[in-house]
Amino acid sequence: MKKTLILTTIAAALIASANSYQVTTVDVTSGNAVLEVTTSANAGIVFSYSLTDAGTNDVTLLFFGSVDGQTFNTTPDFTLTLTANGTNTVTTSTDLNVGALGWWQCTVSNANTAPITNAVLKLATK
Repeated sequence: MKKTLILTTIAAALIASANSYQVTTVDVTSGNAVLEVTTSANAGIVFSYSLTDAGTNDVTLLFFGSVDGQTFNTTPDFTLTLTANGTNTVTTSTDLNVGALGWWQCTVSNANTAPITNAVLKLATK
């Protein structure tokens, strides 16, 4: 009986842990976005976008860290690059160890002549 109770408790804790992800969706089409990750030292990021016309050059997300959400680093702490495919939506994801920097300013750099559209950044923390 004790073994069953312990296993049930462990299973319930694992299910609760698996369901405790928080996903935030941010529209980054129009410029800088600030992401708050003060509740976790790790984050998962999914970035997707398309162009309004033809283009196959890179679109890069630049991430600038901050300890207070007000003053951000002047050079990016990390980048996420994804090659465009014209008007087709492209998507990439990565895991990030954000450490003690609880806020991240995200800037989009587009090397294409066509503007980006439908740019969405999803941030998952646990």
